[in-house]
Amino acid sequence: MPRRPTKLLLALLLCLIGLAALAQHFIIQNRVNRQVETLNTILHHAGPGFEDVHVMRSTHPAAWLQGQVATETDRARLLATLRTQFDEETARRMLTPIRTAPPATTQRTK
Repeated sequence: MPRRPTKLLLALLLCLIGLAALAQHFIIQNRVNRQVETLNTILHHAGPGFEDVHVMRSTHPAAWLQGQVATETDRARLLATLRTQFDEETARRMLTPIRTAPPATTQRTK
């Protein structure tokens, strides 16, 4: 019984779809790896005040910064540095989880 060309074409199509999905996965992972590497380099050279900031990989294909900085000035300086390496939207997305430390309060002693 001769094989039908439609079954062969369907099998070939399914293989191509699988290969495309696999290639896309590796392309995205490579992009995120580069983002993580760049963010680690930025934090390494950022200087004092960024010890509590860490690079994170989220559950979707992206890298983020997470942690806390002392002042809004530090946050703005970090955003400016991110803008030199990434586009505006990506830089803002990466910086979103960064929080500013609450102001120090003086505690009364009794």
